[in-house]
Amino acid sequence: MTLDADSTIAVVGMAGRFASVRGLDALWRAMNSENDLLTRYPALPDGRVPAYGVMPDADAFDASFFAITDDEALILDPQHRVLLECAWEALEHAGHDPAVFDGHIGVYAGVSESGHLLELFLRRRRLGLRHDQLHAASDVAELTGRIAYLLGLTGPALGVQAACASSGVSIHLACQALLAGDCDMALAGGASVHVPHETDISGSAGSISADGHHRALDARGDGIVMANGAGLVVLKRLSDAIADGDTVHALVRGSAVHNDGSRKPDYTSLSVDGVSDTISAACQVADVDPATIGYAELGSGFRGLGDLELAGMRRVFLPRDAALPSCRVGSLKALIGYTDAAGGVLALILVILALRHERLPATIGLAEVNPGLGVERNPFTVGRTVDAWPRTSTPRRAGISNWGHGGNNTYLVIEEAPTSTPHTPATGPQLFPVSARTPEALCEYRDAVAAAAATTSPHDLAWTLQIGRRAFEHRACVVHPAGIVVTGEERRELGFVYDDLDATALAAARHRYDRDSAFASRVDACAAVCPIDPRPALRGDATDPDALRYTSIAVAYALTGWWNDLGVTPTRVAGTYAPVLAAVRGDRPLSEAVAAAESGSTSTLAGVSVDPGPVARRDRLWIALTSSAPDAVSCLGLDESTPLVAVASVWVAGHEIRWEATHETPARRVPAPTYPFQRRAYRLPEPDEATPSSVAEPRSTAVPIANPPRTDVRPRWLLSRRQDPAARQRLYCFPHSGGAAGEYMAWSDPLPGTEVWAVQLPGRGSRFSESHLTSVDDIVKAMIAEVDFQPPYTLFGHSFGALLAFEVARGLAAAGRPAPERLILSACGAPETLDIRDTPLYMLDDDAFVSEMERLYGTMPSEIRDDPDVRALALPSLRSDMRAAEDYRFVDGNPLSTPIVALGGRDDYEDEPKLAAWARHTRAAFSSRMFAGGHFYFRDRPDDFFAELARLLADPS
Repeated sequence: MTLDADSTIAVVGMAGRFASVRGLDALWRAMNSENDLLTRYPALPDGRVPAYGVMPDADAFDASFFAITDDEALILDPQHRVLLECAWEALEHAGHDPAVFDGHIGVYAGVSESGHLLELFLRRRRLGLRHDQLHAASDVAELTGRIAYLLGLTGPALGVQAACASSGVSIHLACQALLAGDCDMALAGGASVHVPHETDISGSAGSISADGHHRALDARGDGIVMANGAGLVVLKRLSDAIADGDTVHALVRGSAVHNDGSRKPDYTSLSVDGVSDTISAACQVADVDPATIGYAELGSGFRGLGDLELAGMRRVFLPRDAALPSCRVGSLKALIGYTDAAGGVLALILVILALRHERLPATIGLAEVNPGLGVERNPFTVGRTVDAWPRTSTPRRAGISNWGHGGNNTYLVIEEAPTSTPHTPATGPQLFPVSARTPEALCEYRDAVAAAAATTSPHDLAWTLQIGRRAFEHRACVVHPAGIVVTGEERRELGFVYDDLDATALAAARHRYDRDSAFASRVDACAAVCPIDPRPALRGDATDPDALRYTSIAVAYALTGWWNDLGVTPTRVAGTYAPVLAAVRGDRPLSEAVAAAESGSTSTLAGVSVDPGPVARRDRLWIALTSSAPDAVSCLGLDESTPLVAVASVWVAGHEIRWEATHETPARRVPAPTYPFQRRAYRLPEPDEATPSSVAEPRSTAVPIANPPRTDVRPRWLLSRRQDPAARQRLYCFPHSGGAAGEYMAWSDPLPGTEVWAVQLPGRGSRFSESHLTSVDDIVKAMIAEVDFQPPYTLFGHSFGALLAFEVARGLAAAGRPAPERLILSACGAPETLDIRDTPLYMLDDDAFVSEMERLYGTMPSEIRDDPDVRALALPSLRSDMRAAEDYRFVDGNPLSTPIVALGGRDDYEDEPKLAAWARHTRAAFSSRMFAGGHFYFRDRPDDFFAELARLLADPS
């Protein structure tokens, strides 16, 4: 049967946390051992042995990675913390960065009732918690919403509560959402994490194991052992996974969710009819014969439930072709314990590992099969050891049962991944870019990646790290297999050096001209407009000095074009032949650029600083295009690693690379080391001191507090992803009309060392319920009254935000408050240049308003144009800001004593003369710079913009 790739779901990534071990490979190694992963404690006086599946670091969390404060992390349910880290790991395992994924990513997950809400309630006074904070820190609905918010996921984010079937139901719902088109990728799973975990089993006989072993299927089995566990899988439509070059770990051929209703002995029991109905439905959806399922992961394994489950399964699995092998049944719980809401997804992860290794899982510790289960009657068998999984005429398949209290029956039909098309990875040197939030994480990450190169295709590993990982401020790049490691600690401005070819560079240019068709094509194009053919020197022929000069020009043009293909352009140049940059950027014809280069004229390089030579500075990186300048990194060399070292140097200096342009042959996303979280423990303090119910407040506030509430919380006007009291500079960003804080908060990543605060105006984002302010004067007065701008700081404003930043600076000066070190005003002319329209834009009807806004500022998101609901949410903020801007009338006064920098896009109607008019509003220095692009130029070429912004913030002069 041919698979329909559009209606088949692929598992492309996964992450899990289990008892005692760390990582997926460690879990599979444990499955191949003879010992479980449970922790047993000293026996009680009655002989019973407490036990628990203890998860390493269950109470620990890398809060700073997610820009979560210590106080927020402290009160957050450990299940939420663990699953948040799993979400990031699973997406990295899949090789996808949600920030650049082209589509909607959903998240479906459930958690256990851990008692965390009660623990917070008992400490609410000590921690100073409000009622809404209690629920936000522990509610399952907040779990998926927080994951979506912190990871930037735009698909459905649904908390699923189906008792122990929660993660299985989550997977089913995620599959349905993918097939319905609700999202293009989905995270699905669940967690059950108790901190501290419960080991007191006194009075619990009859349900909890007496000897500390979870003896599933065993005649000695008398109860379960509770355990912490968490897991998420990443799901996509198979067609999309193939198109994106994903590693497909397995297929979810079909799934079903039913409820027993009243067809069972009691509320917590199973129904034979319910089990058989659910399995039959899942197999029908999968369009597979149940007889082709070779392994079945049981939801239970004890008398009272397991016998009912197996009876229901037998109805579906029989009759069975005698030629087919028996179906092995087993239970992961014997290895890791009973993980409640995480059981379904962890069983799926185990099955995927078994399919990858082509081995049938064992039921750990199984000595004598419980005869009451009837587990060894046709068509089932059990396995005490991990054995080979025989291949038959159909793909290997497994079934996973996930039953929940209340009667929710879930069944998944899983199939091994289809045979992929032949793939021959490229050979030759590769770049492994690695980045992290902290230096310690970077070192750990780099070592893990270097080790992975020994077992993974270097080409595929490089591709995965390049396009499937977020770039953070601490960076290193490994040139493989040379072992060269390029490191850097801060963002550096980029400059190109254009000198005459020296002997080494000329030899390297010859080598490249013979082997690189794109390079040769650009040299040939340059030769067509040169008065002297530059190519003989590249063919090894003798040539005169004049011809060598044109050879240098042609090589400089070809290499500048190569860098441009990589998405890299300099903001500073040095050397005679720099005018070729203008031709590559499309600012002037190639013939004119060659003539200018020949004469040494750099007057036409708009927006680029021209230096007489490469001056070595810590905050500047020079790339030598045609020579080996002493203070520059060369990108020409006979060693194949030389250009890669140059690319690595640029990336490590904080500039983004268009990695697709570095690969000539297709590569695949493969599992690679994931981010090494730098966790620290978060444990709640002791409960509040007991007080009589009639007393509203505790008797004393002088109780020691392990993690006291913060007293430096910023006002509602400001939001930040990462706070750094030791920051060299603070940047306060005022958004454009209709804008919210989110876009500007993200600037903390490309601006390390700067504490970025985004202004959140009323009526949007976290202040959605507040009324809009429709006057610049009202906004400015409120901000000056409520916001304490902490020196040293810079004010940045874009478009309408530039007006606000300017007026706030004037208000602070009038109030005698500390002034900003500089005022950066973007895409907004000085007040006297503002247009006054006969009919203000904010008074137009919706269609006319949207049309005119698009004409002036560029295309709006299609949702605002086409979706009435989205339009109804977005337009009020946009109208209120436009009203404030259009009703604004400048009142002249004394110029500021703060330096002003004006930035803009060359294609914007707020042109250079309008920006230059800001000069009269300061007694201090004034400068301006124009970038390629329109009103939102910084979205078009973010690399150039952030390089300039970093330079301004680092150099107050």
